[in-house]
Amino acid sequence: MNGLLLMLISSAHASPLLEFDFATDDGGLTTLSNLQWAWGVPTSGPGASEALDPVWGTQLGGNYLNDASDSLQLPPSDLSNASRVAMAITHWYEMDETGDGDFGWLETQVDGEWVPVTPAYGYPSAGGFSGSSDGWQTDWFVFDEIADASDIRLSFAADPLISRSGWYIQSIDIQEGDPIPPRIQDVEPPTDVQDVIGPYSVRATILDDFLLTEVTLHWSVDGAASKSTDMTA
Repeated sequence: MNGLLLMLISSAHASPLLEFDFATDDGGLTTLSNLQWAWGVPTSGPGASEALDPVWGTQLGGNYLNDASDSLQLPPSDLSNASRVAMAITHWYEMDETGDGDFGWLETQVDGEWVPVTPAYGYPSAGGFSGSSDGWQTDWFVFDEIADASDIRLSFAADPLISRSGWYIQSIDIQEGDPIPPRIQDVEPPTDVQDVIGPYSVRATILDDFLLTEVTLHWSVDGAASKSTDMTA
């Protein structure tokens, strides 16, 4: 067997609500304390090795501040008529994990209180985003009920110990419906490739936050035309 391809088909739909691309302006986002967040061209973090367009970041020209916190709040925009709001952030981060640790996370305002929101497929640590993203990545969040975009903010907190490059936000995309793609992990291909008769077993863990209707496995042998079969739970 020369190659495996898992194809996921979802019946969900989504429509755009708001999009923030920070390459041309700051999107109207505001900071809580001005201690960490700033908008502009980064020369540290992801900007240390390549020229980038402007982003929102926790210090644009060096490591973030120790023992300091700050939040980045979205501007007002009515979302009360949307039935299911999903938000994607495309981001890069490098945060220290020693001591109490440094973390970035997303919050929403509920009855006047700011509460953490967990991404559709979870945070990498109990406190939120921490450690290294190993490049730019996109994470999705779901809000079943939210009145306004200003009820969403990105928060960052650092302990008094070691500081690193920080957290950088390239874009934010808010949609209604289910734009979040399923996630494939833990793929187990056939282990006995000397068996010329079969059948062969392929296992995989497929995660979806809403409605996954079908998973199809495609494969080819010795360069021949690919074949496919539906996978079963």
